[in-house]
Order: sequence, then C-alpha cells, then structure tokens
Amino acid sequence: MTTSIYTPSSDISTGWTLTGAATHALAVQTSNADTSRISRLYSQTGLDVWAGSFDVAVPVDATINQVRFKSVNKQTTAPNGEVPGAQWYAVLRRNLNNIVSPTPQFGGSISYMTDTDTWANDPATNQPWTPGSLAMINGIGVTKTDTSIAAGEVRITRAWMEVDWTAFVPPPPPAPLTSEEMKIVIRLLTVKHLGITTQSQLALFDSLIARATYNGQSIQWFYDSTESYDIPREQPFPRRAR
Repeated sequence: MTTSIYTPSSDISTGWTLTGAATHALAVQTSNADTSRISRLYSQTGLDVWAGSFDVAVPVDATINQVRFKSVNKQTTAPNGEVPGAQWYAVLRRNLNNIVSPTPQFGGSISYMTDTDTWANDPATNQPWTPGSLAMINGIGVTKTDTSIAAGEVRITRAWMEVDWTAFVPPPPPAPLTSEEMKIVIRLLTVKHLGITTQSQLALFDSLIARATYNGQSIQWFYDSTESYDIPREQPFPRRAR
C-alpha cells in the first residue's frame, strides 16, 4: 500500500487570520508551532480553503483504501472542546464545491497535537472512493461556524490530506503449453483444417502426431532418421490439395 500526501500550495479562500507566512497555504505546509499558522478567535467564524497537489500521483487503476484530512492544531484555552466556539470543521473542495465534514474538530489540547478526520466514502456520492472521484478534489481547507464569548482562539500550523491506495496487480500470464497439450491443439486444428472425416484417417493422423516432438516453438514430425518437417506455430497449416 502507498500513501500519497496532498499539500496546500495556493490560496482559494482566506477567512482565517494569517501569521508568519506570505500566504495561508504556505502557513499550513509545515508543522512549526506558532511560527507560521492560521487562527480564529472563539468569537469569530471563517473559511480557509487551499489548492494543492499530491506528492505521488494516484494511478487511474488503483484501489483507494482511505482518505484522511489531518491537521496540527491547538486551542489557547479550555482544552478538549469545552468551549463550543472552539470547534471547527475540515473542508473538502470537490469539483469546485466545498463539502464540510459532519465531524467537528475541537483541538483537544492547549499544546499542538495532530487530529484526523477520515472520509470513508466520497462525501458527494457516499460511494467508495475511486481514482476518478479522487481526481475531482481541487482543494482542502477548514471552516469555523460556531462562536463563543469566551476568550481564546484556535490555531492551525499544518493541514494536509492523505490517501492510502493499492496498485493494480495484473494476473500472471498463463503457463506455456506443455508438449502434450500442444499436440492436442495441433490435432484439433489440423483435423478441422484437413477435413479428416473417417476413423482410419484419424487413426493415421494420431499415429503421426504421437511421434511428433514439440520444442516450445514448433512441432516436428520425423518421417525417417534423416528428415523432419517443421511447422511453426505462427503459420497456418496448408490446406489439403483437392
């Protein structure tokens, strides 16, 4: 199994407060505590969405196992979501539409920690993820819709998406025919091609093919100790003269 990481690189919506970086997307690219971050007061709402790209492209024939939104975040006061205005939600931008996770993120600590929001299915269809539906993702983000009069703020220093996928493994090629199997194939084709219709003809042909050898590429019939007639597999058998 392979994990591809989707990292923000440019801003789409910027409704949170920026600290320590030129853009909001750059602020959430790396986990560096308060050095670069986006934040929102408990009393505020806001939407931040960023376009990005995968570090490893997901093949079109892969099986998608799981999609996860992850963030490194904290609350400045009242850990474990005790303040309603501290909660926020992951956002998946699919085909230019922002889809908000039904599961709120509270942070959970007054120190930075990693939270994970798993999207078991494509939220737009509630069907299992496919490479095609994954290709419709053109951004991720966060939104804060609840407010509180309590003092404090939510801070996010890194946000990204992970996709676990398994590469398609083609079935193994069929085993090559054995000498005896090849003789059976030649027998069936030749009987039809030469128009053998009687038991005596069939018996004669069987006695000939029983003495043939197959070297992996062609069938050889030995008429005497010095002559052989080679019939390549790739060439059709000659028709019987009429």
